[in-house]
Amino acid sequence: MDDFFPAESCVCSDDYDNADQFLNEYEQSQGQQSTAASKLQIKLNNLINSHKAPIKLYDDIVDLFNEYIGCDNFDRISKLKSRKSFIKANESAYNVTHLRPKYRNVVLTDATEVTVPVFDAQSMILDLVTNPFTMNASNIAVGYDVFTGNVDDSFPDNQCYGEVHTGDSFEPARAKYCGNDPCNMPFPMILFYDKTHVDIHGSLACSPVIMWPTFFNQKCRNMVKFTQVLGYVPNMSLGKSKSDSQAFAPHRPGKNPRRENDHGDGC
Repeated sequence: MDDFFPAESCVCSDDYDNADQFLNEYEQSQGQQSTAASKLQIKLNNLINSHKAPIKLYDDIVDLFNEYIGCDNFDRISKLKSRKSFIKANESAYNVTHLRPKYRNVVLTDATEVTVPVFDAQSMILDLVTNPFTMNASNIAVGYDVFTGNVDDSFPDNQCYGEVHTGDSFEPARAKYCGNDPCNMPFPMILFYDKTHVDIHGSLACSPVIMWPTFFNQKCRNMVKFTQVLGYVPNMSLGKSKSDSQAFAPHRPGKNPRRENDHGDGC
């Protein structure tokens, strides 16, 4: 037993100052991990992981909170609103309630119904044409009169095809529906429809219907702030398996479908 427990292992250290310092540092480190800020960051990290969000989102949220806490008019008593309450409050404050979408039910392939948002087209158009940041002279295609739809052919850009208003069908359509009435403002537009995934797994998908006026120049038409969303088309084939869609698909001419037990070995 003497060999198993050396004598020097039973001697207590007389360096009590270092022991007290170690204990104080340990208690301080434990106290830092139990502060409200540490608890918030632990819950934030767990929340981001549970939603499978990008890790960088954690640092972005932390930077946002630090900026908010460090601002001059920070009020520790005021509470943050929920998302819906905050949006409704801003809609009323800025008088943009008319831009709120209405919800409609759509029947899918498997006879189930989904709810999709639909925006009022007139409100979305007026939001663009009454916005001083978008309706700027530098944003309009050269030689085009926004209010009448008349095109100045003296500009080189209007002497060749390239814009909607330089097409052969634009002037007959403008003359038919607007004429020379000063109260009629033509509003040519482009509608874009494409499918996109709304979750990280690719199982949920929808197709936004996007609109933008054609009287904006090409540079502006490539910017998101010159577009408006009119609605969302859901995934109509949800619940329909791939085998069901391929069962009635026609075979290519000249191609004979192989049987299940045909492995191409000539047997």
